[in-house]
Amino acid sequence: MVGVLTDRWILASALCILAGLVRPTGLVLAIVVCAAAVLRIVTGGGGARVWIALVSAPLGIVGFLSYVALRTGRWDGWLHLQHQGWGYSYDLGRATVLDSGAILTYSHDAMLVITVAVVLGYLALGLLAIRDKLSWPVVAYGIGATLMAVQSSVIMNSKARLLLVAFPLLIPLAVRIARKDTRTLVITAAVYTLAGGWFSAYSIIVWKYAI
Repeated sequence: MVGVLTDRWILASALCILAGLVRPTGLVLAIVVCAAAVLRIVTGGGGARVWIALVSAPLGIVGFLSYVALRTGRWDGWLHLQHQGWGYSYDLGRATVLDSGAILTYSHDAMLVITVAVVLGYLALGLLAIRDKLSWPVVAYGIGATLMAVQSSVIMNSKARLLLVAFPLLIPLAVRIARKDTRTLVITAAVYTLAGGWFSAYSIIVWKYAI
């Protein structure tokens, strides 16, 4: 995103390729980078580097999906493996809504309740980013990454982890906090660090479903 916003298109495409090789959310990143490149070409040219970014940015995710397709003998190999191996699919958020409702109604597990709060928080941050008129590529990527996590039927236990890559949506919140006095900054940082440390430690050490 920094590469796109500062017209460093080769940097943007190179990092986009690498992202596509390691995370499925690289697809969202590739779409945003390509859309930004097209807009740059339409509105101001941008030169050869923009065209290179447009062509090369999707290579990582396309290469990864193509490799899986060849290995599985199916064009939808990655989706097939997700469904057959873990029972996951993209269901437009149905599982997330049902699981969240059940957790908030019946669960007494802090881990699951906080996870639902994190999901709702990210959705709210997406709306806040739009209201604050954050740069559209950053907003598009953040919301796209959030929706990928929300639309996946992956168990709720994993939602907070999947949402880590959508951290650009925290920018409007960070800007608001940065405007506060030093005392408020210190207190906020301390609370955030302690809460995050507890959540991380609990999720990998204490929680019975930790992997």
